[in-house]
Amino acid sequence: MSDRMIGFLAVVCLFAMLLAAFPFYVYNKNFRRCVALENGLNLGYNAVFDLSLPYFLPKVVVKFPNGAPLVNHDLAPVFISSTTVYGQAGPEWSSTNFSARWRAETGLSDYAVAWRADTGLVFRELHPELFKRLVAEAGDTNVGIGMGSYNARFVFFELAARPEHGEHWCRTRLVTW
Repeated sequence: MSDRMIGFLAVVCLFAMLLAAFPFYVYNKNFRRCVALENGLNLGYNAVFDLSLPYFLPKVVVKFPNGAPLVNHDLAPVFISSTTVYGQAGPEWSSTNFSARWRAETGLSDYAVAWRADTGLVFRELHPELFKRLVAEAGDTNVGIGMGSYNARFVFFELAARPEHGEHWCRTRLVTW
């Protein structure tokens, strides 16, 4: 093989690597943004690429500071207070093993969750009294946004547009399914 051919192959390989890396750079930059909540959690994307959704665009979820999602589904509606997050999620929107197991064990197609730092994650169907108490003690929710039936994506964009939240980056998985 001649030196010209080796040089040409090197340029083609470099171009192919840059072309393949470009989507990861662009999506990585956009989908690692988060909004820090007063209660210690974050609103952010579940992953950079979600292979279970159309066009691989990820869903916005409530996340812990380490990047792990509170639940692997969009909460709609979601209610966020200074101490608590609660809302309704539907596993039928996802093809995860958790969703299939949840439907098989409970017969329910959707579920309600509440989270507070001192109690952790509480499912309404499993602990109805504790769930009602957490919701009652939550106080004002979605302050400054209103009490509409908003999903996590809407609340994320509303809070991200506010200057008091600024640019915030959090740990986000690269790929999920």
